[in-house]
Parts: sequence; structure tokens; C-alpha cells
Amino acid sequence: MKPSTDIQIDINNLKVSYGEIRAIRGVSLQVKDGELVSVVGANGAGKSTLLRTIMGLKSSEGGNIYFRGKDVSHLPAYERARSGISLIPEGGRVFPRISVYDNLILGAYKEKNNREVQERLDFVFSVFPRLKERRTQMAGTLSGGERQMLAIGRALMGKPEFLMIDEISLGLMPILVDTVFEVIDRLHKKEGFTILLSEQNAEMATQVSDRVYILELGKIVKEGTSAEIADDPHIKKAYLGN
Repeated sequence: MKPSTDIQIDINNLKVSYGEIRAIRGVSLQVKDGELVSVVGANGAGKSTLLRTIMGLKSSEGGNIYFRGKDVSHLPAYERARSGISLIPEGGRVFPRISVYDNLILGAYKEKNNREVQERLDFVFSVFPRLKERRTQMAGTLSGGERQMLAIGRALMGKPEFLMIDEISLGLMPILVDTVFEVIDRLHKKEGFTILLSEQNAEMATQVSDRVYILELGKIVKEGTSAEIADDPHIKKAYLGN
């Protein structure tokens, strides 16, 4: 039976390897329409591999990935993108030799209606006023936090149905971590985006999430609401630093 279409992403028994190394070991998870779900784990737990596999950038060896009830397990990445799945990779990857504005416009490459593109651009600038200030600046000259903003903004220009964000806090100063998580919280609660977040910063991820999956060495070892995860003594000690 196919999953209900009110479930945006339904992953069943996913297995992924790099050569002889099994990176994802039978992972199953769901993200419902309008949810913000986090996958939390240490470096090397398989978080980025999981998101890349959902996007189609890494092949799976077993299991299924359903998007809105359709099995997309064997679709190439560009078809998954066309269907409404978007991935913001770790490290705030942007095109450094073109302007902030041009980076954003590239995110709307599928949209031919100029008015719609402008509306999306206005929305991104409302979320990230700093990008509007820097619109003519070369992307490669931005700070780390600004590049993260630009990476998110470029993804939003594509008007995704399902947004995946990989390690958004990686390498950022604490004050900028707070800023990007405030943006993620706004996109979820105010703008209604469905989001799957991969994050080492378990405390921040738990604070903004509806539900949390704990990933260890490619396996889900715990799942629950953010409150359940935050109240678990083992999780507190292992991931939340208290």
C-alpha cells in the first residue's frame, strides 16, 4: 500500500553504502505535511548521506523513498527537484563568482513568469534583508552566515514543497547560529514549509522541531516528539550536554 499523500516523505528500510562501508542501515522515517522534523547525530552518523539519498544524489541499495505517495527511489535528482524536493547542502554552497542577485535568480530557473519570480525575490528579501543589501555583491565575498542565508534563499526561489537543510550551523559563530535557526523556525511556523533538518547541534534542532530522530552509525536509535527527546535522560547526556 502506498503512503497517504498527507505524508510528504516516507522512507522505508533504506540502505546505503560507500563500497563495503554501510552508511545507512535500514532507516525508516516519515515527514508529514507541514512538519519540521530533525535528524540528529554525531559527525559520521550518516545524516548527510541520508539527505543526499532522498535528493537522488546518492544511490540506495535497498528500501523505498516515497514523496507524496509516489515511489521516487529510482528517479534522478533533477526529476525529484522538479517534483518539489529541494536540498540545501552543508557549508552554504553558492556560486562565488556571480552576484547575490544572480545566485537567487538561478534558484528560480524553472519559473518563466517574471512577476512570479519577482514575488519570490521579494519574499526572500523579506526573510533575509541582508541579502537585499548585498544583492550586487559577489557571493564569494560574503561571510559564512551570509552564504548560508543565500543558500537558503536560493532554495526558496524554487518554491519547494519539501525542503531539506543539511548541517546549517556548521562553522558558524554562535550569534549566527541563533539567526539561522530563527529563520528556520519562521519558515516552518509562519510560512508553512515542510522541512527535514539534519543537524549536529541537537539542542537547537530539538527546540525548533516537531519531531526528532536520533541517528547513530546509520541506524535510528530513538525517535519522538521534541519534548520526549528533550526529556530523555540518555539523550540529554549524549546529545544535549546536560
